[in-house]
Amino acid sequence: MSKPHYTKFSFLIFLIFLFVATKGHSVRVAFFKGFDQFNQPIELLPGGEFFHVAIQIDGFWYHTSTVDGVELLYNLLDLSQDGMQIHSMLESKEYDLRYEDIKPYIGLPFDFYYDWDCKDRTDCTKFIAQLLDVPPTTSFFQGPHWSISYGISEGGVGVSPDELFTRLKQKGFYHVSPRNHLRSKPINECRKLLDNF
Repeated sequence: MSKPHYTKFSFLIFLIFLFVATKGHSVRVAFFKGFDQFNQPIELLPGGEFFHVAIQIDGFWYHTSTVDGVELLYNLLDLSQDGMQIHSMLESKEYDLRYEDIKPYIGLPFDFYYDWDCKDRTDCTKFIAQLLDVPPTTSFFQGPHWSISYGISEGGVGVSPDELFTRLKQKGFYHVSPRNHLRSKPINECRKLLDNF
């Protein structure tokens, strides 16, 4: 290959690399099954599969805890202590979300009333749906879990974990194996991030 052609070829490779590098980072959403004290699956909706969700942005996992609200999660397997098992994971490279995007949600307390319009509380699915532009639909709290755990029986608007899974698939998210994506970035990087909260 002559030098001018080699230079053009190298420049073309550089442009392709630049395009790929600036296209955005992977956003991953993990979906969990929940189990009660008798090790029976919890259904939020009749026939529903998922109980909880978490999102990975810039290599860090976040979820909403009923105790601490929206928080950084070091390892998805830590949720097994609360009777949850990771079941599925979806990924997309079409979102350029950063720490700045999730920062307004950090520390928001858990919303036990599941009020979509409430700005100062959130739940595990709501803040992820808002980050990923998934609008709410009519929600009916029909599973026995709602009346037993929260005393909720009336419908409202929201997004269930099962609905979030379906809607993200419609948006082009695809399945990935959770095996290589269970942890946030190394602990020292997590500490640096926490210093910014």
